[in-house]
Amino acid sequence: MNAPSQARPVVLAIDDTPANLMVLASALSKEFSFQLASSGTQGLELARSVRPSLVMLDIMMPGMDGYETCSLFKADANLCHIPIIFVTALSETDAEIKGLELGAADYLCKPINVAIARQRIRNLIEREALRQEVSAHRDRLEEMVAARTVELVRAREAAEAASQAKSIFLGNMSHEFRTPLGIMLGMNYLLQKQLDDQKLKDKCNKIAQAGVRLQGLIQNVLDVTRIHWCDVSLSSEAFSPEALLSLVIERMRLQAQVKLLDLTPIVDPQLPNLLTGASLTIKHILELLVANAIKFSNNGAIQIRAELETPTEATQWVRFSVADHGIGIGPEQIERIFGLFTQVDESNTRTHGGLGVGLYLCAQLTKALGGEIGVDSELGHGSLFWIRFPLHNGALPTLSGVETPASMPYRSSHAGGQEELPATIAQQLQSLLELVRNSDFDALALWEREQPVLAGYLQQWAKPFDQAMENCDFAKAGTYLQNALIKPVVTDARSAL
Repeated sequence: MNAPSQARPVVLAIDDTPANLMVLASALSKEFSFQLASSGTQGLELARSVRPSLVMLDIMMPGMDGYETCSLFKADANLCHIPIIFVTALSETDAEIKGLELGAADYLCKPINVAIARQRIRNLIEREALRQEVSAHRDRLEEMVAARTVELVRAREAAEAASQAKSIFLGNMSHEFRTPLGIMLGMNYLLQKQLDDQKLKDKCNKIAQAGVRLQGLIQNVLDVTRIHWCDVSLSSEAFSPEALLSLVIERMRLQAQVKLLDLTPIVDPQLPNLLTGASLTIKHILELLVANAIKFSNNGAIQIRAELETPTEATQWVRFSVADHGIGIGPEQIERIFGLFTQVDESNTRTHGGLGVGLYLCAQLTKALGGEIGVDSELGHGSLFWIRFPLHNGALPTLSGVETPASMPYRSSHAGGQEELPATIAQQLQSLLELVRNSDFDALALWEREQPVLAGYLQQWAKPFDQAMENCDFAKAGTYLQNALIKPVVTDARSAL
């Protein structure tokens, strides 16, 4: 059984004397199917009912001439792409130009040469077929792109939702782990103080060491999720560089003692006594750098240095550095040392432990503060990690006597009136508040050591705060400390308004 022949292209011939095109139609009938119309109006009606592949249009016709008919074809969205060949006995160049300007594809002059007409019709029909194919392909591509875009948007939204859910879960999990862990470490710390047996004290000390390490890992997980969602507090406060280093050393003292390492603070005497910046974040970065130095050191001292770099009238570029005598870093590893989940060597994961997020956190937090971070190291000879920040000189300004939120923690209703806290006291109170909020048992050591000084600034809240600390009730202790530091100032600020 023979396959059906392919449908012939339809050629619409519009001429007020159709007999003029009968010879051409007869000669090309095997290749093309001809429709004849005697006027432009009739030709438009035929084209709208059966769309032709090409139109042959006479120029000189009564009523609606070829130019007007061509214009109507081009104005119709369904017919505008049909190629039109003007057929005319005119030989004037102006007539040909006018037809081309109206959108005609070609011209044939009477008497028509059949061979030339056949080839021109073929070329134009093939060109239009290619245009339609390209257009259809473009439409398909646009549909595919639109569908793919919708899929990608949905996939992105699903991935973001999953990532956010994961981050929320990690944050909640970290908090839920940190609270009972802080209580256990706090109770262990209080128990250790009451023991006389040195062997039992040593066992408590090992519990504390393991707990501190676990506490640091949990805190790092929480910090990574916060950085991922840009949920990092960078509030500025007045602080003393010397007090800041002292707090860092106190925080890392236990870890250093385990490996018999000395922590040595060095403060540039040219540094102002009081600076303003995100001291809590800087302190956290330094703690991470010191923890990293302790991890990769087995002897010697670790120096924590604060130096003045380039002072201006209001801003100081301050450089903090942590130097150790540890294993050092080879030049090929330095470029990737600040990456997430990255360590100097894969074998170190088992030798030294850790998640490989500490230096990544340092880099991200330093960047968030507008600072810079770097490392100078030699394999086998230790490392020096440094960070530098633009910090303002002096205390935070106030507006019309009303305290700014960032400066509120540094005022207290001590001695019956509003009094500016010394920078060292302010830093200690702020660090104490941070430790209590994080359920960090180091708050107990800080409170025990500084209680004779700090209690006076807490006034009526000192006793309930002390009782909460004795019970390791960090949530209640945080409320008492917050009330002691901020509530009186908020009241005064509102009354000033």
